[in-house]
Amino acid sequence: MTKYKLIILIIASHTMSIYDYCIDVWKKYMNTNKDIKSFLIYCNPTQDEDIIIKDDEIFVKAIESYVPGIFLKTMKSIEYINKTYEYDFLLRTNMSTFFIFPKLLNYLDNISQINFIGGHSYIYIGYNPYITFIQGDGILISSDIGKQMVTIELDNNMINTIPDDVYLGYILGKCFPSFVHIPRSIHYELLTDQKEVKEINIGDPDKSNVGIFTDDIFRIRVKNVNRELDKPCFNLLLKKYYDIDMV
Repeated sequence: MTKYKLIILIIASHTMSIYDYCIDVWKKYMNTNKDIKSFLIYCNPTQDEDIIIKDDEIFVKAIESYVPGIFLKTMKSIEYINKTYEYDFLLRTNMSTFFIFPKLLNYLDNISQINFIGGHSYIYIGYNPYITFIQGDGILISSDIGKQMVTIELDNNMINTIPDDVYLGYILGKCFPSFVHIPRSIHYELLTDQKEVKEINIGDPDKSNVGIFTDDIFRIRVKNVNRELDKPCFNLLLKKYYDIDMV
């Protein structure tokens, strides 16, 4: 089997126009590094097979939905990856998150390849007992966890009632009880002159001036209130870190 340092699964859909632009951004850079293999993952309830692979896209037989669609396509995609590739780490993310691959690979070189579960962690109090989970824009796991999590018996009620990242957190907690906190991605917003972006670290108010130019931040969440403003933000990031133009 072909081996990669990292395999990335990007939850994707065409349910909003901005999502099509996010997908186009990912396609520009997602497989530019030989150590990383990336897939966009979708639901398609009309297909006959449980899973279909088309180039760098995975289609799972399910209804495209927040609950349970995202969870179902994530788990089916991980099952496929486990059977098809060897890898050190697997990352589940979304369309509106931008990654700086050199910084990400450097981070992977300095963490354990065994029993690793990392991301920006939260506590979900809508379930008793509460669930510690990792926000869905960056769930990073080592390959042994990826293989173990698909063996956990699933709870249909939880699949159909709670967000995907919360239930994934529940499953990952059964694999290994300790999560590694990774600094939250920085949300990018467009300045009024529409020529540059400003950074806001909403995950750590005490470090509001610390941004992606530091070595420890390798992911950026781009999600403006006006989603059309995401486009110039992505354009600037893509040009800055990969020297790629969208046009």
